[in-house]
Amino acid sequence: MNKFKFIVTLFVLIFSVLIYAKSTGTVVTVEGYGMNKQQALDDAYRRAIEEVIGTWIKAKTKVENMTPIEDLVLSRVSGYVKLKKIVEYEYDEDMESYKIVAEVEVIETDIKDVISDLLKEAGSPSVGVIIKEEFSPKEGKCGYNLDPMFLASSGFNEKLSEEGITTPDISTLNEYNETLKKSGVSNKDLVKVSQAAANVASYILYMKANYYARHVEEYDMCSVRLNLEGKLVRADTGEVVKAYAFSEVMAGGTPEAAINRILKKIIPKVASKVAQDIYTDRVVKALSERNIKVRFDLPSPEYMGKIKECVVDGYVDAKKVTVENKMGNYIILSLLTMDKTDEVWEKLKDICGDFNLKLIAQSSNFLEIEVKGILDTGETKTVVLKFDLKKFSLSKAVKNCISNAANINSFKRISYKPYTLKVETPLEIEDLIDMIVSCEGFEAEVEDIAEDGSWVLFSVK
Repeated sequence: MNKFKFIVTLFVLIFSVLIYAKSTGTVVTVEGYGMNKQQALDDAYRRAIEEVIGTWIKAKTKVENMTPIEDLVLSRVSGYVKLKKIVEYEYDEDMESYKIVAEVEVIETDIKDVISDLLKEAGSPSVGVIIKEEFSPKEGKCGYNLDPMFLASSGFNEKLSEEGITTPDISTLNEYNETLKKSGVSNKDLVKVSQAAANVASYILYMKANYYARHVEEYDMCSVRLNLEGKLVRADTGEVVKAYAFSEVMAGGTPEAAINRILKKIIPKVASKVAQDIYTDRVVKALSERNIKVRFDLPSPEYMGKIKECVVDGYVDAKKVTVENKMGNYIILSLLTMDKTDEVWEKLKDICGDFNLKLIAQSSNFLEIEVKGILDTGETKTVVLKFDLKKFSLSKAVKNCISNAANINSFKRISYKPYTLKVETPLEIEDLIDMIVSCEGFEAEVEDIAEDGSWVLFSVK
């Protein structure tokens, strides 16, 4: 009897430990406000994230002001923020909105993993700096008739480096100097040169400094006004992220002395502002929905409408699917989604597996996929393949094995537990088993098989 009690107690203890280990979240009680219950709850979720992991997010992203990115953070990690209990819900007359008090669980480990992966994909920020400087007047007691290079030699790049932004040298690219160091730079020019520099830097910063000097006779000094304008541009798209305008006035015994005083005051402020804008935009890019272009190479034009229908109807995680281009032998679809390209490929294999897809090329925002189509191999049969996976990550290797097999006409996932695929194949059941057992990336053994050969259960490790 004592032995029985010991076993029961041990079982309960182990079970309790497992349950405790599974719960990795932190539960906090927070308030939220909104025009309705859902808005108030979303506000509570944002406050819970800020309370539990806000310090880590700021340190990881280097973004000091969370406001521009908090909605994006919530949208990306909403699955790891869970409502435990609503303590109070009422209309707050002072706030003129609904107030909710809720217990919210924040699974910080998973959130850290998601954000870290996205930032790693975004890469380290870098900016190529282009500076144009003009001085007037050229003559007179406070004139300056040389080509001004005050800002260019002020240590501005070094200040950006201190903020954690790398500044690759782009002076060797004559196209920048020729195009941007002229009067009247247009947005078209910015797009042109920024995209040309996409393999050098992630951003381009164009700065134009105008110095205006005058002689102050009363003190026999030179007063100089600096008007500094700039544009921060995404190198990959040419999109203007931020426009800048700074102005400062200082006096000195010479124009150079006055300008040096101005730059000593203004440069740290400008560098800090630019760095924060780069860090914020980097997070926005990493967390935002993205347009993934997918080119489907078709065996014949009749597949065009079928592929489009399959993606439009099946890719539920895409906010929008549009046709970018189409010819007789291919169609390009643009998917607005939060998924990365490898996730897009995995989902397309699932939802359009009947078309026998093969990945040809992949980049950060583009996929090229060959549509092999339903092979004309004579009579085929339907076989259900069940895989008892020791680790779910093995499902990718199993799917690759099936999708790349020339003698599998089509396949479709129908279950996750066990991982189950329905395939169309001309192979006899023995040949099908041999093909799967010989696949690379996993070891498979037959555990059970239907008498009529309609299904096979594999153990996979």
